[in-house]
Amino acid sequence: MYFALTAVILVAIFLIWLLNRSTLAITVEPENAIVTVDNRPLQQNTAGDIKTTLPPGAYNLRVEADGFVAKIETITLRRARSLKLDITL
Repeated sequence: MYFALTAVILVAIFLIWLLNRSTLAITVEPENAIVTVDNRPLQQNTAGDIKTTLPPGAYNLRVEADGFVAKIETITLRRARSLKLDITL
């Protein structure tokens, strides 16, 4: 009985955590562009793609690279949703 109750509580905690996260996926050109969200740099994979999980809310997105005009915008991440952006400078 206690095992079942513990399992239910753990599943509930996991679902609450999952519902309070959002996924941000960004494809960037040029691949050497620097991408920041609220002034925190995001790591790109070797193809120049970025995927991160953040709490829902509004964020300041900045993409910049030498020789290009920076792109700055406010993005809004919704609870338990994904946002995919393709950005070319």
